[in-house]
Amino acid sequence: RYIYFGIAIIGIVAIIATSAVLYDTLRPPPTPTEPPENLPYPVTLNIAESNITFNLGRGGLDDGRWNPRRPEWLVGTEICRWVAIPYNRQMEAVVRTLTRDDKLELVMSNNDRWSYDVFSITQMDIEEMQDISSKNSPCLFLVLADADTDTRWVVTAYP
Repeated sequence: RYIYFGIAIIGIVAIIATSAVLYDTLRPPPTPTEPPENLPYPVTLNIAESNITFNLGRGGLDDGRWNPRRPEWLVGTEICRWVAIPYNRQMEAVVRTLTRDDKLELVMSNNDRWSYDVFSITQMDIEEMQDISSKNSPCLFLVLADADTDTRWVVTAYP
């Protein structure tokens, strides 16, 4: 009798444990919360040494690609901010002559100012840019966007 009673108790415990595991795995995931709309975002880019200023719009992905046509900040890049300016020969000359002593400044919508030191200037194609998109440290990617080519000049800067 004691053996049957013990097996029954073990069976009940096993059924309860299995039910708990199945409930956890079959339960739908919680819906993600949207970020607040009032987060500060970049509105102006200053290239300090050349006294060039760009008013930034908000840009987004179109079919998974970012193809900026005007000065804009890529919405969703909060930690490592992506900013694009349109390509022309004068801007290419300015970007290619930046040095590590130069600073880039972002003015935010709440009037905060973020200063970044230029770290590197490289020419990348779109696939290479996607590889660096997973950066989770504070930085600024300034992209000189040319609509006629998939290659872009990218300035990497850190605070």
